[in-house]
Amino acid sequence: METGLPENVLTCTQCGGELHPDEGQIFLTCPFCSSTVYIDKARVVFHWYLAPTLDEARARGALSRWMAGNQTVKDLDRKSHVTEVAFQFFPMWYFKQRLAGGREEIALMPGAATAVSEIVHLRLPAGDLRKYHPEIDVQAVTPTVPLQAALSWLTAEQGGSAKEVIEQSLVHIPIYIFKYTYQG
Repeated sequence: METGLPENVLTCTQCGGELHPDEGQIFLTCPFCSSTVYIDKARVVFHWYLAPTLDEARARGALSRWMAGNQTVKDLDRKSHVTEVAFQFFPMWYFKQRLAGGREEIALMPGAATAVSEIVHLRLPAGDLRKYHPEIDVQAVTPTVPLQAALSWLTAEQGGSAKEVIEQSLVHIPIYIFKYTYQG
């Protein structure tokens, strides 16, 4: 699509204002409307984050309940020891798709490498998304999965017949990572 703009000028997805990113810059705040955008080689997309609802103590409590539950190794809660806790904002590609009949559906794809395949089944309440701000950078994982790759995964997951994507964003979600030993 020809925009008539120089190659290093992009348009804000919110207000249409001209954005002038520096070389290598991947996050940018629009000087006109203050929207935070993520710059992928493919295009500019909204950039959001989801505020944490648990502090470390409550996250430890949730982990303890899971370890004591029936879906784990027997006595995991008593035979294990937490060795490390880390908090981070993990990047996820957020796709809103239009289904037959006009209904909409949200699909998620990881924005960085992860061994947790179940992460795509999270439900992100759109009303809880907040504009990304630079203070989060310290705890944010840098996205390494390009938008086009995530779109390809989405199509493959849907059996090769992609639904119409009507909105795409990069969302950093809060997660705690607990490392533990089991029986030494």
